[in-house]
Amino acid sequence: MNIKTQVMPLKGVIAALCALALALALVPVTALSAHADNPASGTSNECTWTIDGAGTLTIAPTNGSSGMLADLEYHTDSSAPWLAHRSAIKAVVIKPGVKANENLSGMFADCAFITSIDLAGLDTARTTNMESMFLGCTRLATIDATRLSTANVEDMTMMFKGCSALTSLDVSGFNTSKVVKMQAMFESCTELSTLNVSGFDTSKVEVMTGMFASCPRLSSLDVSRFDTSRVTHMDSMFSGCASLGSLNVSNFDTSRVAVMGNMFSGCSSIGSLDVSKFDTSDVISMEGMFYGCKALRSLDLSSFDTSKVTRMELGPYKMFGGCDDLAEVKLGTGFSFKGARNEVLTTLPEGEWHSEALDKTFTAAQIAADRNNAADSYSRYIPDDPEKPRPTEPQGERVTMFRLYNPNSGEHFYTSSEVERDNCVVNGWNDEGIGWIAPSEGQPVYRLYNPNLPGEHHYTMSTVEKSNLTSLGWIDEGVRWYSGGYTPLMREYNPNEYANNHNYTSSEVEHNHLVSIGWNDEGIGWYGIEGR
Repeated sequence: MNIKTQVMPLKGVIAALCALALALALVPVTALSAHADNPASGTSNECTWTIDGAGTLTIAPTNGSSGMLADLEYHTDSSAPWLAHRSAIKAVVIKPGVKANENLSGMFADCAFITSIDLAGLDTARTTNMESMFLGCTRLATIDATRLSTANVEDMTMMFKGCSALTSLDVSGFNTSKVVKMQAMFESCTELSTLNVSGFDTSKVEVMTGMFASCPRLSSLDVSRFDTSRVTHMDSMFSGCASLGSLNVSNFDTSRVAVMGNMFSGCSSIGSLDVSKFDTSDVISMEGMFYGCKALRSLDLSSFDTSKVTRMELGPYKMFGGCDDLAEVKLGTGFSFKGARNEVLTTLPEGEWHSEALDKTFTAAQIAADRNNAADSYSRYIPDDPEKPRPTEPQGERVTMFRLYNPNSGEHFYTSSEVERDNCVVNGWNDEGIGWIAPSEGQPVYRLYNPNLPGEHHYTMSTVEKSNLTSLGWIDEGVRWYSGGYTPLMREYNPNEYANNHNYTSSEVEHNHLVSIGWNDEGIGWYGIEGR
């Protein structure tokens, strides 16, 4: 009796399993394959979205003809639902009939694997917010933005920021008459060489912080008709635009601007800049405003009023830092190097400056301390140095430069030779990967070796420095790579170390850290195509 009661449930389980197997066998094959083809799908209000096996995100009206998307708000519970699968998205197709709601914030933000976006079916007539719409689409190579209706858009903050693979972008037809925010709109579009914004209506824009920052290949930019009468923030607006040879901001209305820090920092190819009409009476920060404008020969700051300025330097970012060729400066009665404080906030570049008004020579420190609020023109003699590194269009092939570190001596070693790299690693050096990408042609960079301190190397573009070291017994190892491109390799010196006391890096973070702990900033050693 006990045996039967134990066996009967077992038979029932077996029967149930057989029934389940039969049911699964009858599931249509098409249903299973459809799921495999569309690994992710969902809805957004009246629209349906799917991501197929090839990585194409398709957005279409659920009813097949017309449908409104839900409001999308980045970094909230209302973020675009497909962003949860962003790593699977490689292309985007929007079918006709898809209507955007008012908010498209972060629609494709940080979809780093997208290479193409077809916006042909997207109706953005009622959209007011396009903030971060394509933010961080680092592999996006092509996009036709001409179909976007922007007539009602008020926020374009970071709209294309970080689209570092885009080589062209047509926004010439954008209606920006209602836009209030353009902060970082094109920041870090590192491959863009041209951008037509000449027709932008900026009459309502209040924030232009970093609008074109870190666009090192941008060689021309027409902002001459920008209406900036409502703008309050212009900090870092053109920062890092290393290829701009000229920039017309002479008609900028800056009467409401409060922040100008790093506005032109890193514009290393601009030879002249007309800011003679700038009204800076409300400006509170000017740190790094002209930092790294290495080709700038003259500045007319006679209209500048610095009475409210509290900051002209921030870390290494001095107002005139790195203005190596600055030879003429005109100041007015409103300019004080002390700003709103009772202490010197910055100085002109080091050197002997001749006063036109007094026919006397002053150091930069003397002018900052004693010649405030005095209308005068100053000139500085700068000898021409053909060996000084210059940002140039890279020539020849791309050469990978390796960076290694010796934990025993503290030395960094740089080489393009895989053999040298591998030999160093075998002998205990740490492989720190790619230091930068160099051109195969350009200005030569020399490598020297100190036989008295085995392992110590020095790298320089200066034949004078090279000759001085060889006269002291260093071995000239010849040209090891070339300078060219727009990425600076900064040089630092550790005054507390007898040997192995130089470092070279493309990283501003590393550079600023070393300077903050006591290393000397020795400027730019050479240029590369790309940094680490």
